[in-house]
Amino acid sequence: MIFLESDRIDREKWDNLVREKGEHFFSDRRYLDAVAENWGVYILDDYRGAIVIPYRYKLGFRWVYQPDFYRASEWLGEWNQSEKDRFWSVLRADFSEGYFALEDIERVDSEMIYQTILPDERFRSSYNKLAVRMIKKAENSTLEFISQLEKEDFFRLILEELSEKTGAWNPTAQSHFTDLVKNFSDTGDLEYYGAVSGGELVGGIIVLARNNRKMYLKGTARERAKKSGAMYWLMDKAIENAVNQKCIFDFGGSRIEGVRRFNTNFGAQDIQYRLEEWSTSPFWFRAVRNVRNTWKKIRK
Repeated sequence: MIFLESDRIDREKWDNLVREKGEHFFSDRRYLDAVAENWGVYILDDYRGAIVIPYRYKLGFRWVYQPDFYRASEWLGEWNQSEKDRFWSVLRADFSEGYFALEDIERVDSEMIYQTILPDERFRSSYNKLAVRMIKKAENSTLEFISQLEKEDFFRLILEELSEKTGAWNPTAQSHFTDLVKNFSDTGDLEYYGAVSGGELVGGIIVLARNNRKMYLKGTARERAKKSGAMYWLMDKAIENAVNQKCIFDFGGSRIEGVRRFNTNFGAQDIQYRLEEWSTSPFWFRAVRNVRNTWKKIRK
């Protein structure tokens, strides 16, 4: 088992491994390059197996962290149990701290969750009354559907609607989101669902597609459009498209109760994933980093 920085991996072998063995989006180089400050991979043999590690490096210390829009790493390829056990030992030895999320069905005791809908032609039968009512409301409104992404209009919409509503939507997160859209928009792996009223873009969502999975990345709508059911209407169209193509629809997930409730209004089911945390960094390093993070928040 060796650790390779992202600029040292064999891109062809890596892309083949991700395409053939990867289930989720978070091992894709285009995704990682957009969101991670640094990233590398632990490799087994000649790319028989691998796992992604996003990390930061300051003052001589490296620590695993959770980038914006990054849910979890996954076991890529072939790993036996002894190799997995060794991985955890090596990871903790190589990185002084960690907040490391992992898709791992062997652990089902985690509070980390996201939501999915399986491809079933009867999917709408799982919608609750609120979802059905809001979709019907949108269908009877002046909203018009568009699928052609006009980046400037969409970025303006999402910036104006989200900047003042969530502390997580800071300039760094905005930059990462913009890079994600740019990295995927020219490859055929990005789907856009937009709502227009009176010639104005009033709502839109971005969905990424790969293999048999489609994942909701981000979206928003003007307040008046939300009241008209725009977000339910757009999400319903995205779910329908996924089901028709026999794909899992992945909401990206959230433990935030309001977001989770919105997802489960469509009958989405919770999926658990694993979180590991550790720290062997000296006190002075943690103190310096905490002061630095606090100062960055104040400046924002």
